[in-house]
Amino acid sequence: MKADMRAIPSVKLAITNGASQMHNKQPESESRGRRLVSLGMMIVALALAACSDEPQQRAAEVHEVANEEPTVYQISRLDRGEHVKPEIWLASRAAGHDLPETAPEVEATRTLLEAAGKRFREYPRMIANRAVQLEDMLHSKGLGEPALQLITDLAEVPGDVRYVESFGSLSQQYYNLRLQGLDRQEALDLLKRGGHTSN
Repeated sequence: MKADMRAIPSVKLAITNGASQMHNKQPESESRGRRLVSLGMMIVALALAACSDEPQQRAAEVHEVANEEPTVYQISRLDRGEHVKPEIWLASRAAGHDLPETAPEVEATRTLLEAAGKRFREYPRMIANRAVQLEDMLHSKGLGEPALQLITDLAEVPGDVRYVESFGSLSQQYYNLRLQGLDRQEALDLLKRGGHTSN
């Protein structure tokens, strides 16, 4: 019994030392775990921030592209309420690049459209659209005639009097005559004499 009693303090000492060591290791383990948790939270936060910034960046890029207006000379047609003036549009198309309103070509085109408008009782925008349409139609048949030249030629058909038909109607007649094999001057001469062809 005495031997057993003497062994008890040693056992208690061992248990106490083991508990002390475990107590000392526990803060170190908890500290390491906290650091890992903090690092993980930081990574998640950065990932979320990147994801939230990406849609905003894409939205900004889309908005920037949407705000870019097409260059004037590349517009295919002037719709009603279009802020681009027909003389600037036609002159820019002919030049192959945008022209300022003060350019001599724009001034000349304005004068041409005003004269044509008086003879056909149509707005310059309508005449400009129809001339560009006729240019495209002729081009598709291998007949290259620019819109400004078409307006100049067809505006001379009625002479100094008002034409009873619209510019669009005269354009269609000219187109039909050209498809029948008449050259530019022959078609214009026939129209000036009052000749026409059925649509």
